[in-house]
Amino acid sequence: MINIQNAKYKYKKLLCMANDFKLLALFGMRIGPTQLIRLFREFPWLVKGLGIHTALDYTKGSFPYSSATVSFIFQYLVYVLETYVNNPDQIVWVEELLTPEIPLAMGFVPFMPESIGLVLPLVKNDICESYIDVSENEGYPSDMCSFIKTSLGLVLKDGLPKPRLILTTNSPCESASSGYIPIEEKYKVPVFRMDQPYEFNDASIGYYTQALWKMIRFMEAETGVKMDFDRLRKICENRNQASESIIEFLELNRAKPSPAGTITHTLSILGHSLMPGSKAATDLAVAYQEESKRRYDKQLGPVKKEKIRYVMWGVPFGIDVGYYQWLEEEYCAVMVAEMYSSRNYSIVDTSTPDTMLSGLAADMMQGPMARHTKGPATNYYEDLIRKVKDYDADMVILGDHVGCKKSISLKGIVRDVLKKNNTPCLTIQFDVCDTRITAPEQIRHQTTQFMEVIMKV
Repeated sequence: MINIQNAKYKYKKLLCMANDFKLLALFGMRIGPTQLIRLFREFPWLVKGLGIHTALDYTKGSFPYSSATVSFIFQYLVYVLETYVNNPDQIVWVEELLTPEIPLAMGFVPFMPESIGLVLPLVKNDICESYIDVSENEGYPSDMCSFIKTSLGLVLKDGLPKPRLILTTNSPCESASSGYIPIEEKYKVPVFRMDQPYEFNDASIGYYTQALWKMIRFMEAETGVKMDFDRLRKICENRNQASESIIEFLELNRAKPSPAGTITHTLSILGHSLMPGSKAATDLAVAYQEESKRRYDKQLGPVKKEKIRYVMWGVPFGIDVGYYQWLEEEYCAVMVAEMYSSRNYSIVDTSTPDTMLSGLAADMMQGPMARHTKGPATNYYEDLIRKVKDYDADMVILGDHVGCKKSISLKGIVRDVLKKNNTPCLTIQFDVCDTRITAPEQIRHQTTQFMEVIMKV
């Protein structure tokens, strides 16, 4: 029986790889072999990235989700790289918590430099360490978030498509905002910095909306391209459709058994983060929704018998993507919710330019990490308690990323609050991109002790 299951999985994986590499081959035909070879030489991480299908081996119980995500990543990279080859002046860098919809509506191609640090660990857990070393060897602080040090290392090695201009913000942390200062010095291109307010209320949304208007005027002045609000409306309408699908996907995970597992929840943010309003992002969201609905109707989950439901809070273990499948196999423990996907997928009002910008501003302020590591501390632990109750979780795993200063400062409060709610909490200190801080084996060893002693499984 196991051999049959393995054969079926290998067949599905081969189909997924064939479709993705077909997309890459067509891209190579469009730009020509000379340009394709040039890209692989200019960006060595591309060669490493071709091994991303390895991530499917760590998410077998959630294969339909992860295969759709890997295919989306291929589409995103082809989209950016083809622009870089044919129209490099259309590349605009957009920091991870800023809205890509505005440059998209102006005909530019947004590229999130942090996306490479997010994707590469899916291939191999220590793959970012060489870029981290580049940053630290240049004198940048070792206690910066390694997610940012990865991007900075790539920049220092001339390993990313050069931007025409850069859009950034002061969210979610000082590592993210300070990391763009040397990037600006490196490229000598215009930079617009957004100032996200601390609180989330009508006044702060109004303030951030005005900042988006300023960003539009900045881009118009620097590029000579006028904002196309009709195009923005279409993008927002497509984005709304994707939001509705992801909202249903997240709600369906409250069921018993929970339909999705492994690191699926975290990966669900990629469409909105990288290519919002695109057909690729909408297709990805619909794929998540339809697979969860199919499993919900048949009462299927990633494991045969769900025994433990947990919420992953803080930063997920990027250095051990297989950790979540290991939890399912060893303890029938399934992730039912986590922090990165705990955002408000607001439905943007497309009636006027101001309502669209206001909706995008509100969504950015409630985006992954922005709400939890930029705003009041209560957002961090009250949202966690709400997730534990709404998803009927048995325990919490707190990813204590050493580069995330705010979450580290809050872990004592989190443990106290969870103790009052009689919710066991496993806290593991690690680094999101650097295995040398806490090795994956140590993460699993600590988990084993917790499961056997505290959870008694």
